[in-house]
Amino acid sequence: MKKILIALVMMVAGLSCGADKSKFNVLFLMMDDLRPELNCFGQSNIISPNIDKLASEGVTFNRAYCNIPVCGASRASIMTGLRPTLTRFNSYKSGADTEAPDAVVLPQVFKDNGYTTISYGKVFHQWDDAKDSWDVLKGSKTNESRWRNYLKPENIKLDAENKGHGPAYECADVPDNAYDDGSVAERTIATLKRLKKEGKPFFLAAGFTSPHLPFNAPKKYWDMYDYDTIQRPEHNHAPENAPREAMRRSNEMRAYHGIPKEGWIEDNELARTLIHAYYATVSYSDALVGKVLDTLKELELDKNTVVVLLGDHGWSLDDHGMWGKHSNFEVVLHSPLIIKAPGIAGGIASESLVEFVDVYPTLTELCS
Repeated sequence: MKKILIALVMMVAGLSCGADKSKFNVLFLMMDDLRPELNCFGQSNIISPNIDKLASEGVTFNRAYCNIPVCGASRASIMTGLRPTLTRFNSYKSGADTEAPDAVVLPQVFKDNGYTTISYGKVFHQWDDAKDSWDVLKGSKTNESRWRNYLKPENIKLDAENKGHGPAYECADVPDNAYDDGSVAERTIATLKRLKKEGKPFFLAAGFTSPHLPFNAPKKYWDMYDYDTIQRPEHNHAPENAPREAMRRSNEMRAYHGIPKEGWIEDNELARTLIHAYYATVSYSDALVGKVLDTLKELELDKNTVVVLLGDHGWSLDDHGMWGKHSNFEVVLHSPLIIKAPGIAGGIASESLVEFVDVYPTLTELCS
């Protein structure tokens, strides 16, 4: 039975009757390939103080699931409020314009109700999907469709030689804004300051590519982890008697330079390095989220802004020997979802089963 998330939030926390919902802004933070492997979800491997802080101030949904573990399809489903079918939203190429042209996408609802709608970074998978629903639409800083950005010359060269797929990770001693996600954070912060002055309600979406492949992050985030303590998951091969159809080849990972094209990743050092890289990239994106949320609070916009943070789906990080999404295992379907709203008590962890298709009606109800 379908459960609308707002009903669940009100049940577990109690929405203040005094809150002026007609004035609520929305800050929509979308992460790519983010696993719920964070302290706020009961895990301790990854350092994510800013997302953990958001969770302490909002409602954390411990059993939230994407409707399909494919980036383009999941994002189109979230932003239209429509479930995937056999003929709709089932590919990374999926988009609202092409597969649900009559749907009124989430930002359009807010735009039609007098909100300023802004999108930075990767919100829809096709960055310019449903472009008329946004007052401002910007992709990455260097190229509106580019996101596999490398900074080291040798990696840029490998990327060009390997048809757009250089190494699976990069550790560069650079500031946060050197990578494209850093520019997304800076744009979002500058826009919050402008919106504060304008005083008009807004729907502001910031899409961070991290921790999507390639796992590129400034060196200081790599240094947060001790490589010697990083271990592969206990079950890093196919489950016994698992049907062949359940096991994916991890083609997304295999496209990158230095990754075996066939078979399991048996190289223990390579596997642990990839896990290290993923952890570093999550901590990098967590720091960027923290900068945005700190600005929201400094401007006192947090008092009338609904904040949503979610990953578009989970990710196999050597679980069952697979790397990526595109399967029906728990680690791929299970995704982070945190909602903070004015008038709703924070620090709540819900164990109720929820699905991402309900994010759309939840936000429209929260904002009346």
